Amino acid sequence: MSFTNGQLIALATLSRNTRPGTVRVFRSLEVVVNSIMMGEISDDLQQAWTNKTLVGSGELTFARKEDQQALALLQAGVRWAVDDAKRSGEQKMDEYLSLLSQT
Repeated sequence: MSFTNGQLIALATLSRNTRPGTVRVFRSLEVVVNSIMMGEISDDLQQAWTNKTLVGSGELTFARKEDQQALALLQAGVRWAVDDAKRSGEQKMDEYLSLLSQT
């Protein structure tokens, strides 16, 4: 299955506006994902993975509250700013390729 750019933009916009806590948690894991992709798994990261403490329950509870508040504030007819998924993806790709070239 593949998605069109328009579908990705719609998903990113929906996620940002209805699940801000979840998006924030995923963004906080970017450093972890980059480390794993680069094969640089520190002892601290390995310990956090083993202990299942990459994201604590308090953080998940807070993210859920943020998501619920965003959903409660939704109003019909309010226009959302549209995310440019392609540009954002290209920026992230540039950052990742820059990391690769440093190794």
